[in-house]
Amino acid sequence: MQSTLPEASTEEFQLQLSPFSRKGKLQRMPMYAKKDIMTQSVRNILFAGSDDLDKSARSEHSDDFSGLMGSSTGDLSIYRSGDIALISGDLSMMSGDLGPLETIGENDVNADAALDLWNRGEYDESLKLYRKTLEEKLEKFGSQHAETAEAYFSVANVLYSQQKYDEAMENYQHALKIRIKVLGWDDESTADTYGCIANILHNQENYAGAMRVHQLILAIRLKKGDRENPEIADTYTNMACVLFDQGDFSECIKMFERALHVRFRIVGPDHADTAATLHGIGTALTRQGKIDEAREKYQKALAIRKKSLGEDHPDTRKTTKLLAELDA
Repeated sequence: MQSTLPEASTEEFQLQLSPFSRKGKLQRMPMYAKKDIMTQSVRNILFAGSDDLDKSARSEHSDDFSGLMGSSTGDLSIYRSGDIALISGDLSMMSGDLGPLETIGENDVNADAALDLWNRGEYDESLKLYRKTLEEKLEKFGSQHAETAEAYFSVANVLYSQQKYDEAMENYQHALKIRIKVLGWDDESTADTYGCIANILHNQENYAGAMRVHQLILAIRLKKGDRENPEIADTYTNMACVLFDQGDFSECIKMFERALHVRFRIVGPDHADTAATLHGIGTALTRQGKIDEAREKYQKALAIRKKSLGEDHPDTRKTTKLLAELDA
């Protein structure tokens, strides 16, 4: 695909995935694997110190779910369906005449090497290779091809990691325009590109803009009707982080609760992703001064992290530290 840094903040929060193409296929970085592609704010919420699902989706673990949520569940009625009007308005200015398009996957040695460098944090060298790849794609396929869109996207990701947000935005927009035309506005790759644009807006403290884009992404993902898609939970999480940075902690908690419903359905009550969402709810409750409720959420997150990650995992230690600070 990823901002201010509040105290107790969001550095731990963002689950926005970062798509890359290798060997002609869309490859997503593992969740949490590349934290610097997240917004700084989001990282803090999840690691530092909803609901459009059927009711039947929760019935299998209903007792466990009630125990996890306690008394904090709120009204999950909004965002029950995607607002497609939002999308048509945004896409009208991006759809140009891109001519005939085709999609071809190929093993690109430069792109593979660039990805390896990017993962190691060697951004300057990675950027050189990705720009060379982009030149090759433009020469081979032209400006109207999915391979070219992928190359623009990869260049943008490295620029994002370097915090060169204006340049990153320009390249994401190139990728977005092509992907809308080639794959459609409702393709997951299009949603991923929007997600990266939302991250930039979040980092630039354009919270209203970031929220609108996240709503657009949510509409795309809900339109597919796949209630087992973890990226729906990621989108709710990203929306929660924007609301957190705006200081709207009540709405932030509601978004986290939607994410928790989705995660509970997909991965269950004992998964690290469930713990991360509970941790986020605890962070927002702390900012509201609801210490007892925050402690409850942190305790549940800690129990899951100890079980799923181990006592010595950094995330487990961070939750332990925050609990100790609450009791200090």
